[in-house]
Amino acid sequence: MTDPAALLEIDSVTFGFPERPDFLHPVRLTVRTGEVWGIIGPNGAGKSTLLRLMAGLIRPKSGQIRFRGRGLDAIPPRERARRIAFLPQNPPREVALTVRQVVAMGRYPHRQLGLFESVDDLRIADRAMEATLTAEFADRTLSTLSGGEAQRVHISAALAQEPELLLLDEPTSALDLYHQLSILSKLAGLAEAGGLAVVVVTHDLNLAARYCSRLALMSAGCTVAVGNPADVLIPERLEPVYGVRMSIVRTGEGREWIMPLGPGPGGGGAA
Repeated sequence: MTDPAALLEIDSVTFGFPERPDFLHPVRLTVRTGEVWGIIGPNGAGKSTLLRLMAGLIRPKSGQIRFRGRGLDAIPPRERARRIAFLPQNPPREVALTVRQVVAMGRYPHRQLGLFESVDDLRIADRAMEATLTAEFADRTLSTLSGGEAQRVHISAALAQEPELLLLDEPTSALDLYHQLSILSKLAGLAEAGGLAVVVVTHDLNLAARYCSRLALMSAGCTVAVGNPADVLIPERLEPVYGVRMSIVRTGEGREWIMPLGPGPGGGGAA
């Protein structure tokens, strides 16, 4: 049954590859506007595959994905690109375009006529660069930037799409500490303002604890736990998945702080 408050519903979705036909086991998630979701788990758990399913880049083996009550595969690609932005783990960097041009490409699904950006498109691109602190090098070529700078530019392009759903695969992996906090704080603020839902794949459990309102813990193609950070980030759930002994400390802000203590007896987690 469709949830009238849902932005994206993942209803008993499975997925397989030719060599692993039963890779992703039935997943059930409901993403609502205003939420920041963190998808966490070890390597090979199915996190990126789930994100690509949410983006409509691959189709489920079974089950349904609905966006505002409509089957995701029934939404025309251009409309889907206006409403859902997806940033993969390793977007291209060796591009002979300026930062401003790359960010303005995020406006492509919204253009009505012609190939050139409107005044509004350029204004929205400038605002996206300001949000990610990339405006200062807007006229530099993307290929001249560091990995972290380029990552922020690609986040800017995703924001310039003005999507209803923003899907980011390890968006802070190349960022220094300041920019990790700055970017995720901005994304959480945009979601809280009510015009956006964000889903982030991340390996940083402490960033997930700080900025995500909902978490899905994955292991070996299964969703092991889904819920609020306080319910998911507990040793009984994390240790069997990651194969690491952990201590969870509650901060003065009432958030969880995860401290790895060392490899567990099983070692390696469930990949």
